[in-house]
Amino acid sequence: MADSQPLSGAPEGAEYLRAVLRAPVYEAAQVTPLQKMEKLSSRLDNVILVKREDRQPVHSFKLRGAYAMMAGLTEEQKAHGVITASRVTTRRASRFLLRG
Repeated sequence: MADSQPLSGAPEGAEYLRAVLRAPVYEAAQVTPLQKMEKLSSRLDNVILVKREDRQPVHSFKLRGAYAMMAGLTEEQKAHGVITASRVTTRRASRFLLRG
């Protein structure tokens, strides 16, 4: 099996973390904490962390995906409007972003 290589030009280490924290998605999303899952960590003899996306204004990680999709729209596409056909969390995220 070949050694896995990082994508050329992709940031690594601290540079990657800086890129994540400066991502445009934070114009809408909040930085959410990591929380250690004590019992699961103990049971698996490892450190298990979960990202608390339930702390977003729409209580879901869907805000990030909706933002990424809408941020990539052209002005012409935006002029036609946005329609979502989804479950509650994506719809809620889209509504939150569109209300700005």
